[in-house]
Amino acid sequence: MLGRPKVILIIFSLIMISFCFHRARGSNGYVDVSVSEAKDMMDSNSLLLILDVRTQSEYNSGHIRNARLIPHTELEARIGELEEDRLILVYCHSGGRSAAASQILVDNGFTQVYNMFGGILAWMDEGYPVYIRYSSIQQAINNASHGDRIFVSSGTYLEHVVINMSLTLTGENKDTTIIDGGGTGHVLLVTVNNTIISDFTIRGSGCGCAAKSGIHLQNSYNSSVTGNIVTDNGYGIQLKDSDSCTISGNTIANNSWPGIALFWSHENVITGNDVKENFWGIKLSSSSDNKFIHNNIIDSKAFQIDVSGETANIWDYGYPSGGNYWSDYNGTDDNGDAIGDTPYAIDENNKDSYPLMTPYGSPEEIRFLYYDLSMKYNSLLAYYQSLNTTYQHLLDDYIVLVANYTGIQVEYDSLLSNFNSLNSTYSDLNATYNELRSKQGATINELNNIRNLMYIFMAATIILLGTTVNFVRGKLKS
Repeated sequence: MLGRPKVILIIFSLIMISFCFHRARGSNGYVDVSVSEAKDMMDSNSLLLILDVRTQSEYNSGHIRNARLIPHTELEARIGELEEDRLILVYCHSGGRSAAASQILVDNGFTQVYNMFGGILAWMDEGYPVYIRYSSIQQAINNASHGDRIFVSSGTYLEHVVINMSLTLTGENKDTTIIDGGGTGHVLLVTVNNTIISDFTIRGSGCGCAAKSGIHLQNSYNSSVTGNIVTDNGYGIQLKDSDSCTISGNTIANNSWPGIALFWSHENVITGNDVKENFWGIKLSSSSDNKFIHNNIIDSKAFQIDVSGETANIWDYGYPSGGNYWSDYNGTDDNGDAIGDTPYAIDENNKDSYPLMTPYGSPEEIRFLYYDLSMKYNSLLAYYQSLNTTYQHLLDDYIVLVANYTGIQVEYDSLLSNFNSLNSTYSDLNATYNELRSKQGATINELNNIRNLMYIFMAATIILLGTTVNFVRGKLKS
């Protein structure tokens, strides 16, 4: 029998193991999930409510993107702020408070509650990002190293930001993470290569008359400005002496000078931006080989575009992908493919040969993208049918080869049968040959014996004859 200490140890171990396993909904009404399962939930369900039940100071020091803060001590009093049928993921520091908060939700009728096992500590151990409420974004940059990723919590930051090392700067939400320059200077200035800026509202630069911008890239190579709102500045986004950068998916609106301006900048890609209600839409000076594709240039107050006699840039991807949407384009679309029948003329060196008839990304434009995909599908279907015909020919050839192979196999089997028969006959003949060879040896031995006896007989006869002759001669002499 086991002693008491061993029994106690086994019971304790079983209790600890039971805590380690995820508990099913049946026992407490909510489900424990790992941080990787929680991440999958966030990535696959945009309606998921992420509930942080820590304190405000803990939340400010680092939280999951777009998480709502309700401290667990306030949850019952504020339960009315949440929808009972909403899918809710709850987390805290290490898992204790979130489990208690999950139970409160279940007890109040919530039916889709998930507790993130291990809390934000486990989340960070997996390398997933947390968003921090900085007192100063610039201070965070100054404390960073090259290649770092800085995740900025929602809030309004009244400052001017200078990025002078290669890093990634990401806002929690482009609508609620705001950098406001207060009407002076560049709001966000980039002076290095390989920098990424995304998901901010950038507003309040100095006057465009002094070339001040919401986002200004100076001598930057291979940098990216993606998914921002750039509004109420002098220049919206300005590139100066900057090459091979990407400006994509931004909303650039209500700026008092150009929404997008390039000076002495080359081989940049400007795509998928909404450039609307700026004084200018786009301005280029001494800039070439840039690609402007699938942008919406809408209702500029003075000029849609000013290229000042620039050398050629690229304004479309050809047919049927198309170019940009220009709100002042007055061409027609007689074949209904959502592409203008005539080019949008910019100047003698620049034109959009395939202007879009509806804004890129709009429901109407998506319908025409479907048309484009349908055309590509038909092309692929024709190619498939061609391949299928080739396959049928190969299949026919294969059937002929199989038939030939079957005939050859029959002939082979017949030859093999004949070979086996001949081989059997050969074996019989070989046995007979060996038997005759054996008998031949015995016969030769007997003949040799007879020959030897004959030799002896002949010798004896000769001797006898000699003796007889000699005897006769002796008699005759006497």
